[in-house]
Amino acid sequence: MPADDGLPVPALTVLRGGRSATVLELDYPIISFVPLSQIAYNSCPQQPHSIAVLLKGDLMALDLQNPGFLNIESPHAMDIHESPVTTIAYYSDCPLDLIGALALVGTKQRKKDYSQRSWPINGGLGRDCATGHQELILTGHKDGTVRFWQASGENLQILYRLKTASHFERLEEFEGSDKVSHAVKNIQLCLDSRQLLIGGVSGQVTLFRFLKAESLNTIAVVNIPLLGSASTSYAPAQTPDDRSSNTKEEKQVKRQRKVMSRDSTHSPDTSDASGDERILPFKVRGAPVKRPPGYQPELACLIPWHSHHASDTLTSMALNSAYGVIALGTVNGLALIDIAQCALIYAWTSAELYGSDPTPAIQLSNPQHSVECQSPGEQSTSSNDGNRNALQRVNTENTSSNHITSANSSKSLKLDSKRPQLFKTQSVVETNGSSSRGETPRDSPRQTIAPLSTNLSASSHSLEIYNGSIAPGEAVTNLQFMNSSSKRNDPKTGPCLWVGTSSGAMLALNLLLPTDRINSTVVVAPSGTIVKMKGQLLHAAFMDSQFCLLSPPAESYKETSKESKDGSSPDKSSSNKILTKASLAPHYAQSMDQSDEINQILICVAEYEIKVIAMPSFSQLFIHKCEEIPLVKANATHIRGQPALMCLSAAGQMLVLSLVSLKPLLTAPMIPHSIDIDDLICQRMSLSEHGLGVYMTSPTEMEKFTVCAEVAEQTEESMGELFVPCEMPETPKNTSFLKGVSSIFASSPRPETVDIDSILTDKDNATYGVSGMRSVARTFPGPSVSMDRAHAGGVSAGQAAVMALQNLTERTEKLNATVDATENLKNNAMNLQSRTSKLVEKYEKKKWYQL
Repeated sequence: MPADDGLPVPALTVLRGGRSATVLELDYPIISFVPLSQIAYNSCPQQPHSIAVLLKGDLMALDLQNPGFLNIESPHAMDIHESPVTTIAYYSDCPLDLIGALALVGTKQRKKDYSQRSWPINGGLGRDCATGHQELILTGHKDGTVRFWQASGENLQILYRLKTASHFERLEEFEGSDKVSHAVKNIQLCLDSRQLLIGGVSGQVTLFRFLKAESLNTIAVVNIPLLGSASTSYAPAQTPDDRSSNTKEEKQVKRQRKVMSRDSTHSPDTSDASGDERILPFKVRGAPVKRPPGYQPELACLIPWHSHHASDTLTSMALNSAYGVIALGTVNGLALIDIAQCALIYAWTSAELYGSDPTPAIQLSNPQHSVECQSPGEQSTSSNDGNRNALQRVNTENTSSNHITSANSSKSLKLDSKRPQLFKTQSVVETNGSSSRGETPRDSPRQTIAPLSTNLSASSHSLEIYNGSIAPGEAVTNLQFMNSSSKRNDPKTGPCLWVGTSSGAMLALNLLLPTDRINSTVVVAPSGTIVKMKGQLLHAAFMDSQFCLLSPPAESYKETSKESKDGSSPDKSSSNKILTKASLAPHYAQSMDQSDEINQILICVAEYEIKVIAMPSFSQLFIHKCEEIPLVKANATHIRGQPALMCLSAAGQMLVLSLVSLKPLLTAPMIPHSIDIDDLICQRMSLSEHGLGVYMTSPTEMEKFTVCAEVAEQTEESMGELFVPCEMPETPKNTSFLKGVSSIFASSPRPETVDIDSILTDKDNATYGVSGMRSVARTFPGPSVSMDRAHAGGVSAGQAAVMALQNLTERTEKLNATVDATENLKNNAMNLQSRTSKLVEKYEKKKWYQL
């Protein structure tokens, strides 16, 4: 079949009975095809039920018994590269109920496109699971689709497909632009709550929620302010008054004081930050759509572009279902989004992350309107310029009406001329001047959120101090939620967000979560704690005092039902989940002072070094240098139940270090070439639990590896067999010459088996007469059908005649051989008789004395 461009189109023509022809157009060139029948012998009539077609990029089977020749679903994945893979997320310890739920919704999703018949090719013997745990792989593709694969067995099995580009619409001015793409860049899946966060290369981020039933809803939209532009960057030459007014305007711009309902649609251009000169390549489709069971979009975040050719690239993101907060890191700053209110909490540039100002607390009386709460310092009109240098703390009481009371006291704060450098032998933390004195906002009760009014000029002065060490274009490269300590020598723990940057800084932000998440907002207060590292931050992990790995708290799936719209937030006081078994946790001798209490341990992995830090003293326990060959990827895992750290170096080697001592356990080559931290292979690689990982070895091949010898042995022992001997079906008895001749005149092949031996034996002649009458007395259905059947019978009769003649020839040869053998026996017997007679005569003629 020629196409419009003149090139041939791969097609397969199916002729049925000479009366109809169906042409099937295929996606890939055809290499070979073979019809599949129930009978494997060519001597029998062939009635194929399906056709196996080997294409250049796929193996497919067509159901010939279906009028539409539907494709039979293959249990072996062949289309993982149908759209190029852009990112991979691997979860080697996935809950079994999530696998079952995905398989259920995926079956309903695919039943319309495939035949109901089972896969006809069933050779070999495979295994279901070798390691005893369920494995899930999520692949993000260039066309915006996310595919869920079960990877527990020897081959990938598709579970579910999700289209992330269906609710986005490209603007007209970007129709011909190649830079605007729906390609998936980052995937974050919460296994407990089943919430899914998908980030695209063009700045589009979508939160999906798993539902088992169909729903009719719209998508809430949150617009991220333009970070790093002239309107939001800090100008050090301004006066304190100008800085105060400008900072207030920035806070009004970057704080979206509007609660968006999940059942209402908001246009992308209705945000509070619409005054910025920003460019959005996409807009969200606002019409309510009936969505099938599975992952349904709930919230969309749009990151603006600086120009038509430069986008604010999404570098990292994090999702916490227990806190109800989404963190988005870009090349220019950080943004936090409240899931409960579907609104922006706050947005910072990279320079503002080093400041000391908490975000303003907003008390909302109506979900559709927001009221800005002013602090007593802002309400007073008689304050002089000297009061601007005071940091006011507001003590609040939890009242039934949730009103904010006046401040009881204010404490003045004097900033040091520069940040104190605490680089001692055991200290690895820098603290800014505002947070090194007094209490942090975490000291106040978390049930009532107070407006934390801060001095703007003081924060600007503190920001000027940090500007001297901030590299331009500092990006947020790592985000981690954790219930941990954030201030030095403060044993109190609470919800925190740890932010890692490309310049090697690890900062802690305190999250103050209100009880009423619908009417109150989340307050974010910088802790002032900064851990300095060499190189870009790659990974951060936490351990408890028993050296067990921790994961942040998460909301269970039962608590995320959309039918319960009572506004209740998840349990914010829930502790971290312990991943390591206590019996397998490492034990070390007490080498530190008894006064140094270790509540938690922070493991920071950067390009050129790895540090193990004890909290809350923030003293360094162990350090591992990687100055010669930097690291490009890292993840904390368990090997045989014990915590370890997997790292990929720029030389393509996989390093395994023990936790917490950072002793090298394994160094093995993995990738045959050098790797840069921005290479695509880092995006297409994922490290997970049990020392397992996957990566794309080529655009069409995925490889799973492990650094655990026990897992490798289990996999090798339970490996399936590609070729399994099986019994062939019984050979049909079609050896009669007369049967083939008689079947020419019959409407169909005779079911009776007639053999030459039965013909030559003596039997009653009446039997053959009745048999002949039965064959003659058949009715012919019609001319066309009879001709078809006669044609098929003629072909089979010819084959039967050839086989009958061959059998007769073989029998004649055997009879001739038997006659020859009989003659030889006769001759031998006669020779023996003659010799015996001569011997008898000889002894009869002799006398008794001659013996």
